[in-house]
Amino acid sequence: MDLVSVVIPTYARNDMLKRAIDSVLNQTYSNIEILVIDDNSNGSDHRRETEIMMSQYELNNKVRYIKNPENMGGARARNVGIKHAGGKFVAFLDDDDEYFPENIQEKLSVFKKSKNSKLALVYGYTETVTDSGKRIIVKHNFSGNCLYEQLVHNCIAATSQWMCRKDVLLEVGMFQDVPCKQDSILMLNILKNDFEIDCVSKVLTRYYDYEGLRISNKGKTILGEINYRNLGREVYGKFSTNQIREIEYSFANRLMILYLKKKEYKSAAKELVMMCKIHLLKTIKVVVNTFINLIVGKISKKSFVRRG
Repeated sequence: MDLVSVVIPTYARNDMLKRAIDSVLNQTYSNIEILVIDDNSNGSDHRRETEIMMSQYELNNKVRYIKNPENMGGARARNVGIKHAGGKFVAFLDDDDEYFPENIQEKLSVFKKSKNSKLALVYGYTETVTDSGKRIIVKHNFSGNCLYEQLVHNCIAATSQWMCRKDVLLEVGMFQDVPCKQDSILMLNILKNDFEIDCVSKVLTRYYDYEGLRISNKGKTILGEINYRNLGREVYGKFSTNQIREIEYSFANRLMILYLKKKEYKSAAKELVMMCKIHLLKTIKVVVNTFINLIVGKISKKSFVRRG
């Protein structure tokens, strides 16, 4: 049986970390190792609390606890895990997400049955849980060298949905230390190096999309989106003119919304002009829906404040 390494970086979420670890220990596939990468600053309260929580796994030979000497950020913390991984295959799990029991078995089965030497990454569907408790099933069904789909859809699958070949991760340089979009950029690098992906058409992970849990802010998100667009533009030679237009529209749309939320209206207008040049009627509908959502969001927020 192939060893599968599961990398769980953790930072300031020791209260949720146990759920993540236990979801991996409860897998139907048994030959696993869990690498918990503690990215809390040495001597901090979060480090001490995480050390106490991790002490319950001291006698579990499937769990390896690695403490970074300083806070390195999500990308570098995951890279520490990749370098220490003993398995041929590496899966990832954010410390506030969890696996369904069949996750590793289902994805590894795809690798084992495939005769495609270019297959580098397998992902599955995920269930997203929002602040309100709403559950949304996120389904993408892309396989092969989906470079265009990765760019036009922003991200085919998030890190917690992945299982990857370790040799490919090392070959493409692992995660880049950028403000955000680390998973999108790594997927882009895998695909642009002519590797391929595949999908398990089952819900195998649960992603908690709670406001304030994710380590990001609007400014970092904008910088990450711009960087991702610039990297995407480097591979435009692989696409038709119409495909490039659709990719540019997708990036402009996302940036326009981000700039609006940050009240950077000049930058939002610049992206909006680009959208109009590509798809005028479609853009009119997008703008109307965007402003409706923003207004509804403000009303809901005010109502919540009054109830509080």
